[in-house]
Amino acid sequence: MGTSEEQDKLEETIIQQLVFDRQNPGTVVRGLLSGPNPPDPLQTVFALTTVAADLSGWHEPELQDLSSRCFEEATLMICELWAAGFRLTKPKVAKDQTAEQREKRKRSQTFSTTTEPTE
Repeated sequence: MGTSEEQDKLEETIIQQLVFDRQNPGTVVRGLLSGPNPPDPLQTVFALTTVAADLSGWHEPELQDLSSRCFEEATLMICELWAAGFRLTKPKVAKDQTAEQREKRKRSQTFSTTTEPTE
């Protein structure tokens, strides 16, 4: 299963447990992470915030409250992960792309300052 499919499945599982099984966000997240085949903790936080954002779009007070509780749980979970040593770092490819973009911008600025305006 690809990463996008895994993320979709994780979001579906979270929605199922929150909306239909009426579990609270903390119980859902801890249950997923303590299961036999736990997802990546950061992927789980991302899925929870995606679900929370989706829920916030509904104009029903219960779903908006659930959305707020999901965001609160995601925030707490990020703090706990940080305390446990998880760090967010850019992938090497992203760093290379950033350097390449800077170089292109530099060349572009050099080019534009060395050409004279035409009338």
